[in-house]
Amino acid sequence: NKISLLSIYTNNDIKDIDNDGIIEFSIYTVDPETDNTTITDADKMTLWYKWNGKDSGVLVKVEREAFKEEIVNEDLFNKGKSLIEENINEALNFMIENQGQLTRYENSQLLKLYISKLDELSFDKSVKINDLFIKYQEGENYDFLFRKYGLNLDKLNSLEYLNREKSLKDETELKENLIESISLGYKLTSSEGMYYYLIDYQKFVDFLGDNLTNEYEDYLKILALNTNEPFMIDGSLVISMEKLAERILQVESFRFVYPYSNLMEEVNNIYLNYMNVYFYGDSHDPNYDRDSLKIKEEVVQEFERAIEKYSYTNFAHIIRTFMNELKANNYIVDDSIRDKLNGILN
Repeated sequence: NKISLLSIYTNNDIKDIDNDGIIEFSIYTVDPETDNTTITDADKMTLWYKWNGKDSGVLVKVEREAFKEEIVNEDLFNKGKSLIEENINEALNFMIENQGQLTRYENSQLLKLYISKLDELSFDKSVKINDLFIKYQEGENYDFLFRKYGLNLDKLNSLEYLNREKSLKDETELKENLIESISLGYKLTSSEGMYYYLIDYQKFVDFLGDNLTNEYEDYLKILALNTNEPFMIDGSLVISMEKLAERILQVESFRFVYPYSNLMEEVNNIYLNYMNVYFYGDSHDPNYDRDSLKIKEEVVQEFERAIEKYSYTNFAHIIRTFMNELKANNYIVDDSIRDKLNGILN
């Protein structure tokens, strides 16, 4: 991964901090969790890197002046933690109501536990909701209830609509399941005739975002993009290349701003997934001719537009490098080109 070498002062250290015989170098920069907006007053941090042997560095140590990863409001935090494990239906409201009394770090840690619990329960809940749709379809097509009530997924994800007396008036069990699950933070979706729940990350950004760490809020925003508007459906890209490029830039920003993040593995997986689809297309509509493997002209034009629009970004640098390799390879997307892109991305 590329790293930011921008330092707010020039008196950075170069020394062997771990006594392994290899010199590390430091970057002194603004801590992204600071509340101050001016460089002079902002909290700072020192990032220590070891050269990776190629063209970047590996982060080996972080020294932060102010931000602490510690639980200070133990009683309130532990009450929230207990609710997540023992009474999850009350946990989210508790977190929302008490977020102002907890630190950003504490709110983020509680929410991580809560989302982990939602993830753990999601399979069983998805099986249940699909079974309920089957039950009330009475042998009709999977969209029977949609036609009966003039429904759509937006309505079924709206607590305001579901709590109306006349909504799903004959399907009480289905209605109660939807209200309970959406209140917890799930989002109903469907694919290939089946209904299931996803975690609605946008809900947590909206209700808790101002009191989370900047790192965790930005991470949730990345996840929310794909629940708000999936970029792939049934193996096909369903958003524009321009929108995909914007998502890549958002993920790239996270990688630059929070190089120390323990969420980086998942962020990198999202990044690689986006990048592979951006450069190669999807299995139904690849960016190259299936027979000749030659890149499509309209894709080349899209790459050129992105280079011009995002010219000063690492993303544009990767596109330029990819285009140069393609040109040298007669615009053929073969294994040698894939290996070179993999080398750049990894």
